[in-house]
Amino acid sequence: MFIKFQNVHRLVWALFYIILQISGESRNDEAFNNMEALMRKLGQSFFEFSNGITKFNELRDSFSQKGQSIEDVNINQVFSDVNARLHGSLQGRTDAIQKVADYAEPRAFDHHNSVPTPQLPKSYFNAKQLNKPPPPPAESGDDDGKPPPYCTFCTQNCTFSTLLQMSYNEHFKVDVNLNRSSVHVPTSIYECDRALLEALVWSSDLEEPFKNNYKQNPTLGWQYFGSSTGFLRQYPAMKWPNDNSDKNSPDLYDCRFRPWYTASATSPKNLLILLDVSGSMTGLRRRIAKAVVNSILDTLTENDYVNVFKFSDLTEVLVECTNDTGKPILLQATLENLRELRMSMEQKTYGMSDYVIALSKAFDSLKDNLGRSESANCNQAIMLVTDGAPSYFQDLFNKYNKHKKIRLFTYLVGREVTDYKEVQWMACYNRGYFVHVGSLGEVQEQVFKYIPVMARPLVMSQKREVIWTPVYANHAEIVESEWQWELKTRKKQKLRSVNYKWFFHNVAENNIKKGANKSSIHAFSDNGKKDKKSDIFILALHKLKSFLDYGHPNISYKNIRRMEAEAEYYKKRNLHMFKDYEGKKFNFIVSASYPVYDIRNYTNTSKERIANFLGVVGTDVSIEELKDLTSPFQLGVNAYAFAITNNGHIVFHPDFRPLYDNNILKPNYNSLDLTEVELVHKNGLFRNNDEELLQMRTDMIDKNDADPSPKRILSVRVHRDGFKRVSLRNQTYVFGKIPKTQYTLAIEVPVNATVYKGEIEVFIHWKDESKNIVTNYFDPNSSYVDKNGDLKTPQRNWRIHPDWTYCRYLTPGKLNFSHTKEDILIHFIKRIQGSIVAWKWGSITLRWVEDGVDYYVCNRDLVQSIVFDAMVTKTFGESQEILNDQKFQNLIKSAGAELLVSGVLSSFVATRSGLTRWMDYPRDAKLNPTDM
Repeated sequence: MFIKFQNVHRLVWALFYIILQISGESRNDEAFNNMEALMRKLGQSFFEFSNGITKFNELRDSFSQKGQSIEDVNINQVFSDVNARLHGSLQGRTDAIQKVADYAEPRAFDHHNSVPTPQLPKSYFNAKQLNKPPPPPAESGDDDGKPPPYCTFCTQNCTFSTLLQMSYNEHFKVDVNLNRSSVHVPTSIYECDRALLEALVWSSDLEEPFKNNYKQNPTLGWQYFGSSTGFLRQYPAMKWPNDNSDKNSPDLYDCRFRPWYTASATSPKNLLILLDVSGSMTGLRRRIAKAVVNSILDTLTENDYVNVFKFSDLTEVLVECTNDTGKPILLQATLENLRELRMSMEQKTYGMSDYVIALSKAFDSLKDNLGRSESANCNQAIMLVTDGAPSYFQDLFNKYNKHKKIRLFTYLVGREVTDYKEVQWMACYNRGYFVHVGSLGEVQEQVFKYIPVMARPLVMSQKREVIWTPVYANHAEIVESEWQWELKTRKKQKLRSVNYKWFFHNVAENNIKKGANKSSIHAFSDNGKKDKKSDIFILALHKLKSFLDYGHPNISYKNIRRMEAEAEYYKKRNLHMFKDYEGKKFNFIVSASYPVYDIRNYTNTSKERIANFLGVVGTDVSIEELKDLTSPFQLGVNAYAFAITNNGHIVFHPDFRPLYDNNILKPNYNSLDLTEVELVHKNGLFRNNDEELLQMRTDMIDKNDADPSPKRILSVRVHRDGFKRVSLRNQTYVFGKIPKTQYTLAIEVPVNATVYKGEIEVFIHWKDESKNIVTNYFDPNSSYVDKNGDLKTPQRNWRIHPDWTYCRYLTPGKLNFSHTKEDILIHFIKRIQGSIVAWKWGSITLRWVEDGVDYYVCNRDLVQSIVFDAMVTKTFGESQEILNDQKFQNLIKSAGAELLVSGVLSSFVATRSGLTRWMDYPRDAKLNPTDM
């Protein structure tokens, strides 16, 4: 319970003045005894006043009489409950996508074996064309017989369907159509390509399992199928956010380069890229080669390992720090490492290409890295990017790759290139693939062709596995986010450079302009004293930083806030390049994906052995939903849950902060390691990796079962109030694998933590009217008719936790999405009490219930606890006139706390279940002191 005051500074200054007066007198016992008596009286006044105004004694007695209990936290039981909820929810997603895949493969098989060949689709719902307004009618004489652009014809039998009725859905947060799926085609692919249209024929049947899955489990998010031909079929149908209407902001999305697709399409791999930087790689060839390497890097996941060699006369690593004691190492393909490789792509071209040295070093490096812990230890491949090779190098391949365990993919770049036989033979001889990239526009499509080749062993073995991705931002493009990050950091660096130049020009050169406030540039010289010989001072380090960042060495926090607000204002007004990016709300998710194979063994005509990869089915789970499933209410105060991937990277954690300035993705946002968020306290100036924490991280990754681990205790630093304060806390950890996923769950609670428990059953009162109406616990002051005859409803003085799920509907349109969480809670409590049958709370794993046509989620423990807290704290909100109550006034006068009354603004109480009540105290002017 707390009290909020105004004009507190007057009271503080008065006490400070009294202390100064006493300290200035002779130090005798009488003076200090008087001071002690004054402080005791003041403390007693505060105590009695706060007890009275917050009704502390009444609330304490009420809690004591209602059967509450305080128990030690059983961390193993809490872990088992949370893990069961997460497993149940994620398993539901796994079952759904496996049903779609099992449905898709026979449909594709029937389509390919159909005689005669099925007709191409007459139309399909192109997500970027949906519900576009038609262009104005052509003027007379302008009709050239061509179809209008908003109804583009692929063939005589194929059109884009543009009109589809959609309505807002609270679950998906956009307008959707629950009866159809929509198709997204990347900008780089012809929307009427025959292979694409043929895949659209059999994949249109996937709408049936999509709808059945959503009907059986309404908590499902988006369901989709990403085809190897490039299109994405998504359910339910929606209009794509970027329809290419703005030429300056093209749609860059391609499902085949998303982490959920590439993770299912290929196994973890060690990849070594050879980039030709010889003298002939200039102009367009150089630009194409750079784009090819960047596109290859885009296809990698954090389960892959990669490095880039540049070669001409010499063969060297692109990033020098990857050369470990003369033996190049492979980097884990995190966003941070890939960014370093991309930033090192600007290389000068020189000399002649020595392929023998380059290929030999590539094979040796892959061999040296095989078996290392920092390695995929699975597939291996070399990607050769060049404008031509002088020979076949068969002897070299027989020496280093006799058993063809390492695939070689070759990318021949340049328009004028004609000698491709050698490069093509090298790829085919080493079980790889050859492509010719003649322009920048075809880079992405040509690069992707290596994915089906790497997937062939999986298709031939018919091995399938559900893959869970690391956390990532939905629909966010790596290229766009990195550009925004560069733009932001360059702008900040420019400001610092300008301030730096001004400082040394006007301060260090003793050229402070007339009228400048010299006292504001107060600092210290090397000996810590002011330099009397000069008006110029060398700023201390923290003041210099303040000057470089804000142009002032002693800027106040208030002025910093003002400057940031002004910068935000002008940025939104004038910085047009941010118009589509500023304010973008990222939805951080994880995805489950499952491969779809061509189950034919041979072609229909030539009976050749085939192993075609058809695509990937998947579904999403938001990080907010995972955090909600951990039930923070059950964990208790200062306790939390977090999860990591098989690489030790955070999936969700209270200290997971992926955005800069709330709108720009950090370069390494999805590869945040556990050791960067759990800050172990050790004596010393520097924070080094703690051995106990590293061991716990290793054990979490290696754990293979869901049983809670033995308890680990670490002393950690916990930041508060935006890193303004730090507290030390001893914490207990237990962890275990979430079954059938790549995630490990951990629960943290403070050592010797206790939890307060109090619940009340919400009784059905339809037969027994004597039962209490529970909603009165929340709103005790009923509506009344004022003197004018108008019906008045008192304003609510309570709120519930905004991020916790008490009860909510999953059926679209059941409640208007503008309803507050408090409205929804009261609505469900009324339904619970008005039900003629026992209320269905739902199981611990599914957490959703079908009630006729309604689907809803209700957390039994949380609802019953908040009802209990509402009943106990009901007295807190019953009266707003306590300051004018005579009994309370007498208490205040006897305690000598009249001064405190004048400054009270509000008092409030917060409970474990997320219920917060408050009382505001508006007073007449005569109650406010005029002079203090």
